[in-house]
Amino acid sequence: MFPFHSSVKGTESIIRFGGFQFQPAEFCKICVCLALAKYLSRSDTEFGTTRSQLIAAAIVLFPAVLTLMQSETGLALVYFSFFIVMYREGLPSTILVIGFSLAALVVATLLVEKNTLALILTGIALMVIFFSWRQIRRRRYILFNVVLLWLVCVGVQRFGVPFAFKHVLKLYQVERIYSTVGKEIPAEYVAAHRKETTQATKKKDTDYNVKQSKIAIGSGGLTGKDY
Repeated sequence: MFPFHSSVKGTESIIRFGGFQFQPAEFCKICVCLALAKYLSRSDTEFGTTRSQLIAAAIVLFPAVLTLMQSETGLALVYFSFFIVMYREGLPSTILVIGFSLAALVVATLLVEKNTLALILTGIALMVIFFSWRQIRRRRYILFNVVLLWLVCVGVQRFGVPFAFKHVLKLYQVERIYSTVGKEIPAEYVAAHRKETTQATKKKDTDYNVKQSKIAIGSGGLTGKDY
């Protein structure tokens, strides 16, 4: 992405000046924070309007997309925390609910077997239809919305997540995600990254950061003072 960037451990966002290394993506987080704060504090900004919300989203998502193009998926996810700030300013809660629901669905996809999760989602959809049948008889579009939502959820867990883990994320990123949830990485994902697998054999503890984070959090206990 940058004229003088260097490839360091899979990331393309490092610029070297002699013995000094600089990662613009890290500095960009501060710039985005200041830019968003400046825009929201303007007297002529009416954040209740769709136009203002789209401008604020563009301020956050544009650098996030550039960061993704530099193979820094984890760093790009940090930018989505700015939507919590926008929610306090008047962003519809529906957007946050959709975001957290999608995250919960992805985690469930990692923890639960595919067919079992599909049956669970189907059962939830049938329960919603059963308990909302009176409203559905008066408003047919409710049934359409429930069926559409069910199709989207099943599509994400059956096709969306596997595609992202095979063709979007790097092998070390997949390993870290599965290490976080305490699961072994499926063989199908390893096979999809055959070129990276030969390189990964030369490395040790690709999920080292995750393990150390678990140790740090676990050693603190509920109060953070347990040793």
